[in-house]
Amino acid sequence: MIAFRTRSFWPVAVEGKVSSANFDAGNLASFRKRHPEGANLVVAADVVKPFVEKHAGLRVGFVGLEGLIHRLRKRG
Repeated sequence: MIAFRTRSFWPVAVEGKVSSANFDAGNLASFRKRHPEGANLVVAADVVKPFVEKHAGLRVGFVGLEGLIHRLRKRG
């Protein structure tokens, strides 16, 4: 997992997976206890169309690599 702050936005947490089915929210939940605000993204090779799910009470966006690039450019 990596996390960073974009200009004037809260930290973005990004976790990479080969398959979205392999996502476990444990690390993300621990990170968000300390840094509660910000977007949560899982970048997975098998995601063709972006989608959102709730895991451990957190809203998590699932995207492919192109989706990640688009989201980060949009936020600046």
